[in-house]
Amino acid sequence: MNASGVLFSVGPAGPVGPAGPVGSVATLADLRGASPVRALEAARQLERHADHLVGWAAEILASVPESWSGPARSAAAQRHAELAERARDLGTGLRLCADAVRAAGVHAGNACDALARAEASARAAGLVVLASAVVVPGRPEQTSDPSVQAVCVAHTKRVAGALESYTQTIGALHARLTTLAVPYAGLPSAAAPPSPPETADPGAAARWFAVLSDDERLDVIQHHPAAVGPVDGLPGWARDLANRRLLVSLATTLSRRLEALLPLARAAARHRPVWAISDPSAELDAVVDQLNGLRALRELLDVEDGRVRQLLSVGVSGVALTAAVTSGDLDGAGHVAVFVPGFQADVAGDMARYAASIEATADLATRLSGEHGDGSPVVGVTWLGYAAPQLGEVLVPGRTVLGDGPARVGAPALGRLLNGLAVGRPDGSGAPRLVLWGHSYGSIVAGLALRDGGAPVAAAAVFGSPGLGVHSIADLHLSVGQLYVAEAPNDPIAVSGRFGKDPWLLTGMTGLSVAATTLPDGSAGAASWGHERYLDPGSTSQWNLAAIAAGTAGQLLTTPVCRRDSFLVPPPARCWPAWRVP
Repeated sequence: MNASGVLFSVGPAGPVGPAGPVGSVATLADLRGASPVRALEAARQLERHADHLVGWAAEILASVPESWSGPARSAAAQRHAELAERARDLGTGLRLCADAVRAAGVHAGNACDALARAEASARAAGLVVLASAVVVPGRPEQTSDPSVQAVCVAHTKRVAGALESYTQTIGALHARLTTLAVPYAGLPSAAAPPSPPETADPGAAARWFAVLSDDERLDVIQHHPAAVGPVDGLPGWARDLANRRLLVSLATTLSRRLEALLPLARAAARHRPVWAISDPSAELDAVVDQLNGLRALRELLDVEDGRVRQLLSVGVSGVALTAAVTSGDLDGAGHVAVFVPGFQADVAGDMARYAASIEATADLATRLSGEHGDGSPVVGVTWLGYAAPQLGEVLVPGRTVLGDGPARVGAPALGRLLNGLAVGRPDGSGAPRLVLWGHSYGSIVAGLALRDGGAPVAAAAVFGSPGLGVHSIADLHLSVGQLYVAEAPNDPIAVSGRFGKDPWLLTGMTGLSVAATTLPDGSAGAASWGHERYLDPGSTSQWNLAAIAAGTAGQLLTTPVCRRDSFLVPPPARCWPAWRVP
């Protein structure tokens, strides 16, 4: 009888208990995420199961056929009595579990109330409660004020008292449930679910998840989110639930690291010799950036506008925070467009901006799909799943935007994502049609992922691309005509050919118009200009990207393929209409 499984598998941090090992000290995040109300509901469910068992015991005793006689009736009556006694015994055990869970819920509720009062009092006094449960002054100038320090100490004790009460409650509940389970240790139980595959193969991950029951899936998400969240090949809903838990855990870890680095950075600023190898302030800056990125992610996911956003990944690569967010329900999409940004892309500063552009373009694509295509929804994925090169790394070997080092590191992750999206869904439905959008340096990542990953991508569109790291479309495993290229006037990156041949010059590519023109729906399409305007709402280039994502080739606006040796040299006269700008 594993009643503890009922308690520790509901909600972000369980009804009353943390997701970590029982017996460990509860954290502030654990207590804030606790839900005593769910514990009380779990107790009521246990009591209902107990009532059912008692009723079943009575039915068993009354079910011995009256027409039987002799040894057969005696044997049947004895077996029925044994089963009835076992049912009553299990019912008694469940009632005892319900009592323990109810008491834990009450005590956990008291701890939550105590914490809420302590935090409210701290806020009223202008204090800040850190993730480590330490209360500090809200303003730097108060740090040396003895009276403020005394108030901080008092509030820290109140917060610590609430955490201690909560920790004792969880420990007592675990001990009580363990004791109650002893008499039932010999009873048959369900087989343990299969372990996650050790390989990173998306197909193996999909097969593992498909054989789990609904309860087993929720249990592994609750207790082992790292086995689900970052794993390609699993449904979007499951990855989202797991990654939201990982986001909270990562924020707690980084907050603690920040608190540990602060005194080291201050001391280093005063006493660090010029020949010192390590620089705590540099790590401190990286941790702050990562925390800012997590905050930006949280704010994006918490926007209440009726849109389903799924967090497909969150993690740290080197010193960079990485993440991927969808524009809609990935599991219901008929088309999925993955957007890869380029130079200086950063979760903290760019995720919200990029996500807004991708959402708008995916919505337009869904409209085109409904009016001119197969009618299935289009979902975009804003993929900042690699550490994009940054301005401060231009002179850093292996990280400079002038080399393909960051792209070579990021491409395998993009390839796994694409292959995971191509895996059939657990409900037996087919995989969505995949499209890849690559901007600027992100197109190099896309090109290497297509070259090496073998993902079944239907089409790829690159814009402002300095090259794809290949010399022919065949290297990308794309059909002729399914590589789309957009190059805006006054975009020097797009004609640089830094990483292989300029995509505009690849044989078999399709050139996309970026000019001001009348769109197929009669609206005016705006021209794109420079390196950053390809996704502008209402632009011709945005329309084309949406049409590619929707698979509505008839809605595309193409342009003649014209060789340009330099962005300083005008294109041939026959191309001038395509390069008209306001």
